[in-house]
Amino acid sequence: MKRILHSLVLLVALPAAGIAQANDGRILEFESRISINADATVIITETIKASGSGRGIRRDFPAAYKDHFGNTVKSGLQVLEALRDGRSEDYRIESTADGKRVYLGGKEDTLKPGVYVYTLKYAADRLISYSDDFDELYRNITGDQWGFVIENARAIVELPPGAYVVQQDAFTGRGNAKNQNVMIGADRQGNVTFAAAGPLQPGEGMTIAVAWPKGIVAAPGIGQKVTRALRDNSAILFGLAGLFFVFAYCLLRRDN
Repeated sequence: MKRILHSLVLLVALPAAGIAQANDGRILEFESRISINADATVIITETIKASGSGRGIRRDFPAAYKDHFGNTVKSGLQVLEALRDGRSEDYRIESTADGKRVYLGGKEDTLKPGVYVYTLKYAADRLISYSDDFDELYRNITGDQWGFVIENARAIVELPPGAYVVQQDAFTGRGNAKNQNVMIGADRQGNVTFAAAGPLQPGEGMTIAVAWPKGIVAAPGIGQKVTRALRDNSAILFGLAGLFFVFAYCLLRRDN
């Protein structure tokens, strides 16, 4: 199988990295269903079957990452649905130093020991990478900061109409590890599927990559690229502007 190559910085940067919190818990199943739309929006439905007690789970999403050119990219997140055992679940979103944290469960809720199924459905943007030869989704679907075992991890990727897989790859491990412990296949609808061959230990995650031909998923135009670059690197731009004004002020004082 031909490997899809990208800078390792993408592995730690994509907005899938997450942390879950549950007392004395285990993740029995972690499924991520990823639907890619022709307008480049991505809808992700995570189904997490967990055993334990406490006050639900939480997922962390970094607000920004570095692309393979070293540019800062800011990704948006919009929660569409939160469920526990098929019923609507309270959730809240809090800002963290690195991005956003989504809590599933009320602040005052206390769950008895048992098995619970959580569903988190959300929309995310700017997850697609565009190269000269193909477009690609490269994503750590589980995150690698869980404090306990994920017994079963799998992912399903749904491409937009007219798209087909030209390359695919997947691996598991901690940090930058690339253990080839993932089974890749297809479901009855033709969607590419990924399943970890064994449990993921604390601190391990599963990363997938899927590529399809160019021209099917909308790519950002020049104006949109410029606007995004300015927004993503606003801190640097403000710093440069400040230096410019200081320099200009010093020149004016010298001339006077």
